[in-house]
Amino acid sequence: MRLLEPTLPGGADRVAVHIEGSVAVRADGEALLQVIVNLLKNALQASGASGAVEVRAFERSGVVIEVRDTGPGISSGIRERIFQPWFSTKADGGGMGLSIVQRVVRSLDWKLDVAREESWTVFRIQAPSWTSREEAE
Repeated sequence: MRLLEPTLPGGADRVAVHIEGSVAVRADGEALLQVIVNLLKNALQASGASGAVEVRAFERSGVVIEVRDTGPGISSGIRERIFQPWFSTKADGGGMGLSIVQRVVRSLDWKLDVAREESWTVFRIQAPSWTSREEAE
């Protein structure tokens, strides 16, 4: 998380990171960092000063990366629009963060979804593990 501190002022210390085992994906490091930073910024804003934010990574038929927060969740009316460029529910929001996340994830041929699980809003990325992709080729 120290790497992300400059991009998440006042927030990196609020993020819990849980990585199970050794997970590896094949991706441009800067693009993957941009995805994680954009998801973390949204999670930190949504959860407020007292909310919880987690990043999880684990193997389940490939690599799963989750950014989770205990914010109020995303209403069904908004959920359809959150990945559209320029859409934001925040007065000072640019509306590009989740659009960029979706574009990068699609360019890598990965999967992205968002769900409400108990008290968590979960953005979940599913990607082939580096070893499984190498074995397939």
